[in-house]
Amino acid sequence: MYNKGYVLLGIALIILIFVFPTAYNIANGAKTEITLAKARGECIRNVEWMKANHMILLKQWRYERIREGKLYYTSPDTGKTYIMSFDTCFKCHTNKADFCDKCHEYSGVNKPYCFSCHVFPESIKSKE
Repeated sequence: MYNKGYVLLGIALIILIFVFPTAYNIANGAKTEITLAKARGECIRNVEWMKANHMILLKQWRYERIREGKLYYTSPDTGKTYIMSFDTCFKCHTNKADFCDKCHEYSGVNKPYCFSCHVFPESIKSKE
């Protein structure tokens, strides 16, 4: 094979380029997880599901509430019924800075489009 040394050097450089960001963060002690403020009550779904899928749930609520006129959501986890509204979330998640903003900043979603129309209640804004 011609230029075997250059090919191996090229492969090593490509691997280094892909591994460098992770290695750099580990070396500098970057957090791999985030600790959020504890909610005051019981969430409508289990915590792990909500961390991964809260936007899916909110999009479902938006569609069902606006397009179909549905007002209530029954949790498959608890069997309880909840009003499809941000107010349902804000009853337990009372501090935007310690909950919403902290997680969205960590995940790189600094300006979720939900709040281009929706406004946080004054009680939540005042704690920022």
